[in-house]
Amino acid sequence: MKKKILVFIVMLCLSLFAYNKVQAGFIIDYGELSGLPGSGEANWMAWWLTDGDGRPAEILTEDNTNSGDGEDIGYSELSVIFPTLDSDTNLEWIIQVENFATPPIPGVLDDVNMLFGGLGSFSETLWQTTFDWTNTEAFTDHGIVASEEAFACPIIYDPALVEPNTYKFYGQPGTYLIYRSQNASGAGNGASNGRYFYFDTVTTTSTIGSFVDESTGSNWYIVFQVDETNTPIGCHSEPADPTGVSITDFSAQYSAEKTAIELAWQTASEVDVLGFNVLRSTSEVGAQVQINEEQVDVAHPGQMDGSRYTFDDNSVSIGQTYYYWIELIKTDSSRESVGPEAAFAGFRLFLPFVN
Repeated sequence: MKKKILVFIVMLCLSLFAYNKVQAGFIIDYGELSGLPGSGEANWMAWWLTDGDGRPAEILTEDNTNSGDGEDIGYSELSVIFPTLDSDTNLEWIIQVENFATPPIPGVLDDVNMLFGGLGSFSETLWQTTFDWTNTEAFTDHGIVASEEAFACPIIYDPALVEPNTYKFYGQPGTYLIYRSQNASGAGNGASNGRYFYFDTVTTTSTIGSFVDESTGSNWYIVFQVDETNTPIGCHSEPADPTGVSITDFSAQYSAEKTAIELAWQTASEVDVLGFNVLRSTSEVGAQVQINEEQVDVAHPGQMDGSRYTFDDNSVSIGQTYYYWIELIKTDSSRESVGPEAAFAGFRLFLPFVN
C-alpha cells in the first residue's frame, strides 16, 4: 500500500514538474487554414477541459491573442512578430495556450480543441483541429488545417431599447451554448480578454434564439451550436454589422393562373433586420392590415448579402385594387415600411366605343 502511494506521489510530482516546465517557456502554437482566409474572414475558439455535462469549461477566442487588433480579427502575420519563423505573407492563426484561465496539464490532460468559422466570402466553411500540448518548444507549427462545409456562423444582436436585457441571435435550428466574458482586453478597443465561461443553454426550433442577462457591467457573449453531448459543432457567433438594409425592386402583380397577387422584393443587405411583414389596404391612405400569418425571416441575417423574396396574396376579390407595403422588423424593435405598390385583382376590359 505504501509503495502504491509513493508511486502516485512520484507521478504527481513528475506531472507538476512537466507542467511548470512548459509554463515557464514562451510557447506559441500557430498554423494556417486551407484556402488562406485573410484578416476578418475567419474566427476561432479553443477549449480543452469539459465539465460534468460535457460542456467546455472555458472558451478561449482570437480576442485573447489579437486583442490589440480589435474584436474578432482572428489572425496575425507571424512574420511581422517573428521574422525568423515565417517567411511568407499568409496570415496565421495563433494561440497561446497558457492564456487559458486553467491551462492544460502536459502529459496528463493536454488535448486542445480548436474550431474555426469562415466569415465573409468564406461563410459556411469550417476548419477543425486538435493537438496535444505536451512539448516544451517555444514555437510549434501545426501546418495547414483542412476545411469542410458547414453552416454559417450565428449572428448575435445587441438588445433592443424595449427589451434591454434580451439578446437575440440567428442560426440554424438546434441547441446552442451561451458563453460570457466579463473582463476587457486591456487594449481599450471594446473587446473582451478572450476568455469566456458558460452562461446558458438555448434550444431553438427556428432560426431565431434569445437569452436574457440582467447583470450589469461590461459583458461580451459568444453563441455556438452543439450536439447532444454538448460538443461544439459550429463556429462561434459574430456581432451584426452596424450598417443598414435597403429594399429594392418591390413589385405587385396579379396572376390569373394563381388567382392571386404576386409580391416580390429584393434586399441590398440584411444586416440589422429580423424579418418582414406584408401589409395590405384597399386604398393608398387606408388602414394597413398584416396578411402574412408568420414573419418572413431574412435569408442572410447580419450579412451584407441581399436576397429575393416572394409572397402570394391569395385572399383577393376580383375587380378590387389593393395596395401593399413591406414592413421591415429591425433588430432594435423599430419598424419601417416600404411602399405602397398597387395591383388590380383581375383584368380590366376596354370595350370599343360605337356611335
